[in-house]
Amino acid sequence: MTLVAPGDLLTYEEIERVAAAAMKAGVQRFRITGGEPLVRRGIEKLVEKLARLGPDDLALTTNGLHLGETAATLREAGLKRVTVSLDTLRSGRFETITRRTGFSRILEGFEAARRAGLHPIKVNMVVIRGINDDEIEDFVRFAEREKV
Repeated sequence: MTLVAPGDLLTYEEIERVAAAAMKAGVQRFRITGGEPLVRRGIEKLVEKLARLGPDDLALTTNGLHLGETAATLREAGLKRVTVSLDTLRSGRFETITRRTGFSRILEGFEAARRAGLHPIKVNMVVIRGINDDEIEDFVRFAEREKV
């Protein structure tokens, strides 16, 4: 995977200026996405900058791998809600789809987000024919049980 050079990324101050201009134009909702936003150093500083602008909504979409260790800090910085992208509820299948370990960390992230007061917690599942399409009902039950 080719990564973007740090110098090519917008700084948090640049993102804040763009967001402030967007608010002046009428935008009232912001979602921090990626790649994976929780791997950026000091992501809570960006959340804090955006929260200070006073949007109606401030959300973040994540793969959930680092949510367990960051949920409380992000909430304190002003994050209101979180969406976790998760395409399977089976650990082995997770490793096949994502080519990484960490399934249990994602489940821990849901609980950490709940404890931190992030609400609502949402889950995104991309249904892939022949890969995870047999899990749709499992996700419905998971969402009901976990109140996501």
